[in-house]
Amino acid sequence: MTRHGQFQHVFTFIMMIVIAGVVLLLGYLFISKVLNYQCTAERTGFITELKKDLRSYTAAGTIQTAVLSTPCKAQALCFVAGNSYKSKNADGTYNAIDSFNSANPIIDNAVKDAGNTPDSVFLIYDTKTTEGLHIFNQGIRLASNGAPLNTVPLCVNATDGSFRVGFEGRGLTVLLTDASS
Repeated sequence: MTRHGQFQHVFTFIMMIVIAGVVLLLGYLFISKVLNYQCTAERTGFITELKKDLRSYTAAGTIQTAVLSTPCKAQALCFVAGNSYKSKNADGTYNAIDSFNSANPIIDNAVKDAGNTPDSVFLIYDTKTTEGLHIFNQGIRLASNGAPLNTVPLCVNATDGSFRVGFEGRGLTVLLTDASS
C-alpha cells in the first residue's frame, strides 16, 4: 500500500472521531435542554398548585394536609409568615420585622431586603441553592408546636419525593404546619 493510501485511512479515521464527537455533544446538549424544560414544567405546576392551596384552605375551620410533589429534586420548602414583613411603606416597599432571622442567608437577605416584591415561599435545592418562588401572601401564618411564628421561616423537608404541608384555615389567614411526621 502506498503512503497516499495510508494517509487516506488516517484521515478517514480522524473524520469518524470528529463526527462521533459532534453527535455525542449534540445529544448531550439536547438531553440537557429536555431535562431543563422538564424542571421548568415541574416548578410551574408546583407553584400553580401551591397558590391554589393557599387560596383554597383559608376558610375558617378548614383543616387539610396537602401532598405536593417536589419539583426539580428540591430538598425543602420554606414559608415566611406574612406578618414577618412590616406594613407596606409609603414608597410601596416592604421591610422585614427587626427580629426576623433565618439560618439560610438567601432567605434572610430576600426577606430583609424585600423591596417591592417580597417572597413568602422558597425552595431549597442544596446547601448553596435557594430559590424564591415569587409568591407573596400576607395571610400566611406559621405554627411550630402550636406557637405562631413570624421571626423564622417554616421549612418542610421532602420525604419520598413530596412535601407534606398542613393547612388550617383561619378566615383571612391560613396556618401552615409541617405535616411530614
